[in-house]
Amino acid sequence: MTSFSWMLMEGILLYFQSVRAVKGDVNFTLMLGFGWLLPIVIVGVSLGVGFDGYGVDKGCWLSVKNGLTWAFIGPALGFITLNIIMLAMIVRVFLKLKMNAKSGEWQRTRRAVKAIAFLTPLLGLTWVFGVLAVSQSTKWFIYIFSVLNSLQV
Repeated sequence: MTSFSWMLMEGILLYFQSVRAVKGDVNFTLMLGFGWLLPIVIVGVSLGVGFDGYGVDKGCWLSVKNGLTWAFIGPALGFITLNIIMLAMIVRVFLKLKMNAKSGEWQRTRRAVKAIAFLTPLLGLTWVFGVLAVSQSTKWFIYIFSVLNSLQV
């Protein structure tokens, strides 16, 4: 959960550095609080509500029987959704830069694809494939997830 929270903080930081660079700095104290405290609250509440669901014998460490996995999947999807929005805003600003405004359509598209390819693992958007890998019939998502997530350094 902390990894997702900090990936969202990276997205917000990139947003402020690119989109809102003129309007002011980032409140790092707020980012530190959000990056560490929100995951603690989420895990603390889920642990308090469903203590029996932690540490199951087979498979995932969260129980799927009582829906406790949503204490992880729900916030993770929320963080990913926010990072997709951040990515779209960052790419939009990137394409409006003077150097890109003078370029042709092909050059702009190529640069946008490069920016998206670079930022996707950084912002944790590769985890979409991890969420889609729910059964044996979707095992290709596991492979895609593993390869893409290994790019997140």
